[in-house]
Amino acid sequence: MEELLAWTTEAIDNKELVVFCFSRKQCGPCIFMSPIVESLAIEMKGHVRFFKVFADNEKMAPLFQALEVTCFPWFVVRNETGNIGNIVGTGTKEAFHAELMRISGQSDLVEN
Repeated sequence: MEELLAWTTEAIDNKELVVFCFSRKQCGPCIFMSPIVESLAIEMKGHVRFFKVFADNEKMAPLFQALEVTCFPWFVVRNETGNIGNIVGTGTKEAFHAELMRISGQSDLVEN
């Protein structure tokens, strides 16, 4: 948990958007979203930092409870002001990107 906090602090200090990707290892929708998130992490490098957090890890239970994660996949979007939005469930890469832009209020999150 301390390592996750350090990564988050570093990302926010660098003015990057932070997306926590809460999932379970045996969750079908989570498995579906995994390559989409991995692709977006590459494309949005320098603008958005993604962190995968697995519910299967008991050490993360307090974090899941604090953020009121109730289903999977669940994505929490943060910036320097705190949590600014959630994305729940599955969708296309394009829809996920558009929702991140809407939540963040930024016009583009892709590395040029």
